[in-house]
Amino acid sequence: MRTALKYHGPGIVCISESCNKQELYSFDPVEQIPKMFFFSYIDSKRNLWTFDIRSLGQLLSMGELKHNPYTREPFQKRFMDGVIDRLTWLRNRRYSVLHPTGVELTVEQIWRQRILDVCMKIESFGYYVSCDWYTCMTIQDHQEFYEKLYMMWFVTLGLSHEQREAIVPGYKSPEKALFRYSPDALKGQRARSKGWWEKMNLGIMEALLTRSQSRESNKLGAMYCVIGFVTINEKAAEVFPWFSDAV
Repeated sequence: MRTALKYHGPGIVCISESCNKQELYSFDPVEQIPKMFFFSYIDSKRNLWTFDIRSLGQLLSMGELKHNPYTREPFQKRFMDGVIDRLTWLRNRRYSVLHPTGVELTVEQIWRQRILDVCMKIESFGYYVSCDWYTCMTIQDHQEFYEKLYMMWFVTLGLSHEQREAIVPGYKSPEKALFRYSPDALKGQRARSKGWWEKMNLGIMEALLTRSQSRESNKLGAMYCVIGFVTINEKAAEVFPWFSDAV
């Protein structure tokens, strides 16, 4: 029972007391939410609210998981951490945390899932970011983002080879190099598509966040990603003013 309460919240044992009787996205009765995706919490007024965790994942992917959609009461950090932990648990076991549509996931949905995975990983280190910050980037934004990460990695942070290797093992190897091109070399090549840039920069973030077995090294990688966002996104600069000053 203690495990069920940890993963699903108090509603798992008293669902009839839920203030919302229908699920946020599907409008199905909350009693029909599959147990695997059942998630609930009690707000500051002792009211119980029930969700399909995939609905919260959708809001998170759009940068809108800030308030209870029924009351507009701001979510507390403990709630946010619980959502991210549960979504991460599901994704680590290869469950889709996109809301079901009744059909197999499209290529676009799989791509959105990958972006969401990266954002959730960054958020697991306490940096609350929006997937929109990435999906709305222009080609110029991607170029600036890439150059910022490249310069931090090789110049401005003064990292030694050993420090870089600890954060991204094999960062210089031909098979899995962290940066395959210098910014100057890219400027001299033919124009790249937005899709090319999106895959390039997402791959860099994934390497910074996951390549090392050390959580502390992954946390440093998350910080570098956030600084990259602050460089090109005004909203990110507002959320992280201390990084904005450093940039």
